[in-house]
Amino acid sequence: MKKYLMNFEYAGFLFSAKVFVKRENRKMLISTQIVDNQLTYLLGQGRLLFLEDRNGFQLLLCNRDRTFEILKWEIAREYVDQIERVEEEAFSLS
Repeated sequence: MKKYLMNFEYAGFLFSAKVFVKRENRKMLISTQIVDNQLTYLLGQGRLLFLEDRNGFQLLLCNRDRTFEILKWEIAREYVDQIERVEEEAFSLS
């Protein structure tokens, strides 16, 4: 699975989202996770969706009322999750 950080514009502001791309057989599964809390509030019940057309991929904001907006977007960079392990230390309250 490839992981990217994506920047996109909405309502005149620049936001970020994580994009997860996984290929299975001849299918490509793409999911997004919004990084900015303010955007979650602005979007309400809207959903981000990638749609492939002859020019590449379009990023759509799909609203509950079945309308949509095409958003400008770009891949900022690819990233790898870094997981830190924290060892539990025994301690006593006495």
